[in-house]
Amino acid sequence: IFKKRRGIASGVATTGSGVGTSIFSSVIPGIVDRVGVWSAMQMLAGFCFCISIAGSLLFTIPGSQKAGPPPPPAGWRDSLTQQHVKRALIGTTLASFGLWMPTVYLARYGADLGFTEEEARRVVTMFGVGSMVVRLPVTYMGDVAGQRRVTSLVMVVFGVTTLLLPLYGEVYALFLAYGVLVGGMVGSFMALLGPLMAELVELTYMPKVTTTSFTLLGLGFAGGPAIGGAIYDTTGSFAGSFVFAGVMGVLGGVTILASNRRFTLPRCLKGGMLAAASPSSRSGSLTHAAPPRESREMARAASMSRGEQQLLASPGQSDST
Repeated sequence: IFKKRRGIASGVATTGSGVGTSIFSSVIPGIVDRVGVWSAMQMLAGFCFCISIAGSLLFTIPGSQKAGPPPPPAGWRDSLTQQHVKRALIGTTLASFGLWMPTVYLARYGADLGFTEEEARRVVTMFGVGSMVVRLPVTYMGDVAGQRRVTSLVMVVFGVTTLLLPLYGEVYALFLAYGVLVGGMVGSFMALLGPLMAELVELTYMPKVTTTSFTLLGLGFAGGPAIGGAIYDTTGSFAGSFVFAGVMGVLGGVTILASNRRFTLPRCLKGGMLAAASPSSRSGSLTHAAPPRESREMARAASMSRGEQQLLASPGQSDST
């Protein structure tokens, strides 16, 4: 449906995740204090189940699809063997190992820095506000400047600010500002991922490429916090965990920037290359290739005079002469 403004459409459609982060970060602690952890988890599970039922009712707008049979689906191998797609998938995987670190450990890190529980919880709320508000202008920038460039910029900003957090995080105002900014970067990345893949590949490849990218994101979301927890257990501080997240964000952003769309030749050059690659042209090119050794010797013998050939044919007679 959305071709020219895919970024802002995705940003608006995913803004609800920021609303949920802002609301539930304040509501869940009260629910846990009132009914306990397990009852609170059951309530959240029931809520998510109701949301999944609502999501299953999504339908296609009449007239949004072109008439005619749908294009044949692309195979997994054709979808994932393109070099620029591989770089984009590697970049999103690297970025995912850092993206979820602030979401999981931001409040804990604030408590370790000496902030009160209420102050640390407020940072998580501002994280959700940033995710809700910042993604809208950022996704609009993606439509204007290109999804690949803006997605790379988002991850570099996330990585640098997270990498340097141990240097300025003790100031609560800066720590709060970090929560807003990084929440916006995380939300923007999630909103830009679909338009990014649509910019890199044809629509035929979109289902399999998008499925693979979100699967790899799941690996990072599971592995990144685990690595951050292991760093905390080893060093006794979350500073190393956030440094690791920042490094992975920068590496992911640089790799995504390198995922240029595959170069396509003009039609006239494509015709010339196809003609050169045809069997007839290949057989003709062999006639102009360097002749083998036997052919060279035959040509040399043909260029000799008749007397020289007789001398070569009868060496004994030449000696007597």
